[in-house]
Amino acid sequence: MLVNLTPADVQDAQGAEQIIKAVRQRWHFLKHLFAGSAYDRGRLMSQAAYRDFVM
Repeated sequence: MLVNLTPADVQDAQGAEQIIKAVRQRWHFLKHLFAGSAYDRGRLMSQAAYRDFVM
């Protein structure tokens, strides 16, 4: 399990970047990500692709 707490002034998309990085470091074998509509899809997909995820 991974929990990432951020201050209220951190937007969901920014927090997601931190989570993507942490997930890749801990579970290198994961390939798929699922995200809700609150995230900046273009930015999130770019970060996910950079870290070899499929969305």
